[in-house]
Amino acid sequence: SFRTTASTTVAAMSDSTDLTTLSIKELKELIRSSGLSFEDCIDKADLRSRAAEAQERLEASAPKGGGGGGGGGGGSSAAGGMARASKTFGGYDALVIGPPSVLDGSEAAELAVIVLHGLGATKEDFADLPRMLGGEQALAGRRLVYVLPQAPPSPLLGAAWWQINVA
Repeated sequence: SFRTTASTTVAAMSDSTDLTTLSIKELKELIRSSGLSFEDCIDKADLRSRAAEAQERLEASAPKGGGGGGGGGGGSSAAGGMARASKTFGGYDALVIGPPSVLDGSEAAELAVIVLHGLGATKEDFADLPRMLGGEQALAGRRLVYVLPQAPPSPLLGAAWWQINVA
């Protein structure tokens, strides 16, 4: 069962939210929800700067003509009625994208797509995959969940699923 944790907080954040009042955890969740990464952020000031970018990105992708507000309770919006949540599976941090009803546990997923990123990349590199596949006839109307785990950091190679012996 996929349960969202901080997505209610993100859904309540608007472009007018004062970033100086947010905790580090809230800043990271806001950044994650926009599809951006915070891995290169060193301190809270860096996180606030990236969170400002995240707010702009979320505002730009928000549905037009609606009456403002945010993402309707089930998490932050992604493409085509999808929501995003940060989860941990087997000790790996993962970005999970799917219908809000699946992420909140009220419905089961029909299909799961697990995507492992490449050497030195991050889970965010595939965050647009659901949007890109949204027009596929075979997937239309299915309760599909995308799980994008993050590989552990490697000292010389960035993120890596396994160590490469270069000796």
